[in-house]
Amino acid sequence: TYNWDFGDFGSANNNSTAPSPDHVYPNTGIYSVTCIATNSTGCSDTTELDVRVALPENIFIPNTFTPDNDGQNDLFRVRGNNILYADMSVFDQWGKNVWGAEKTETGWDGLSPKGTVPVGTYNYAIKVYLDNGATSYHRGSINLIR
Repeated sequence: TYNWDFGDFGSANNNSTAPSPDHVYPNTGIYSVTCIATNSTGCSDTTELDVRVALPENIFIPNTFTPDNDGQNDLFRVRGNNILYADMSVFDQWGKNVWGAEKTETGWDGLSPKGTVPVGTYNYAIKVYLDNGATSYHRGSINLIR
């Protein structure tokens, strides 16, 4: 026999006796799943595993932003689910680094250490850190419009 506890307290389907059950979690989070298996002679064994339920990353990097302090699209930043932070570098058309930040949770506001950068197209290199320990790398261009 099998006795499953999906760690989804409050769910009507939190338990099962099926050998290979399915369970749909309604919310993201970490759930502690326990299975007690008992054979015909009464000998049993227990196993437990933490299951992480997360939204897909769906990383989105825009191709245009408008840092004009109107409260809309003022920052060039990575968007998506499960993102902890990103290492970002922005380069001008000649490859000169105009801005960079490690472990940023916000993004680029269109300024460089020397002040406001002109309207134009800039290149970026971004390393995104996800909450599951994975990383992803992205390169492309961004249009800055004021």
